[in-house]
This record gives sequence, structure tokens and C-alpha cells, in this order.
Amino acid sequence: MGTFDAIHDFNVKNPTTQINIRAGINTGSVIAGVIGTKKFAYDLWGDAVNTASRIESTSLSGRIQISRSTYERVHDLGFEFEERYIEVKGKGMTTCYLLNDKHHTKPLPTPEEIEDLAEMSEPVPQQWKRKQVDGIEEEVSLPLRRLAKK
Repeated sequence: MGTFDAIHDFNVKNPTTQINIRAGINTGSVIAGVIGTKKFAYDLWGDAVNTASRIESTSLSGRIQISRSTYERVHDLGFEFEERYIEVKGKGMTTCYLLNDKHHTKPLPTPEEIEDLAEMSEPVPQQWKRKQVDGIEEEVSLPLRRLAKK
């Protein structure tokens, strides 16, 4: 989730260069090992790896999608999920869950919001400040006028 937050922060600071990712997580048995004779690579194999790949490929941009086996291990940890069904090659219709964690979902400002921000002549409002980063309060710093012109 920290990666998604970092990408959101990058996208806010760089409105002309947007990065989007999605993630798929599955839980299960794998075989792991080093392959190669000249150039070594550590790799994972197994149905759990293939399923994770297929779950990722059907996820939505900016979202984390998990399998039922992962959901069974994390559903009681305080996260919110949206159940959905996907077609998985070799398995048919499969139940998956999109993470709806309000703590990692930070929507980007709309162009109208950016223009409104650019017209502000007062300091950054308290609610727009980051609360604690390693024990230090940090202000959100946006090049507001530059954002509004683009």
C-alpha cells in the first residue's frame, strides 16, 4: 500500500507524467530456486504464482486485487474489500476481492480543484498537511500555479 501512496504523491507532483500500477496477490505453495549457469536468477514456480499473475492482470489500475486464499488470511485485519468474479484461464470463474482501504486510496485532484488551489492566497489549510512522517509534521508542497497552467 505504501507503493500506491508513493505513486499517488509522484503523480500529484508530476501532473504531466502519470504512473499507474495494479497488483494481484495470491497465497499458496510455490517452488523457489536459482536457475542459470552463467547468469543466476532467483525464480518462483507453481500454480500459486500463475494465479497471482492472472489476478493481477484482471485487477483495476491503482487497485490491489487478492485471491480467495489470501482473503481468508487477511479479511479480519480491518481492511474493506469489494467481492468480484473474474475468469481465470484453466480455472473458470473465480472469486477475487479488491482492496477498498481508505488509508491507501488518495484520489488525484480534478482540474477544477487544481485551479481553485492556484487561486489561494493563504497558507496551506491544516487538513492538507501530512500529519506525521517519522515523527515530524510535514506540509504538502505543490507547485500550485504551475499545475493550474498545464
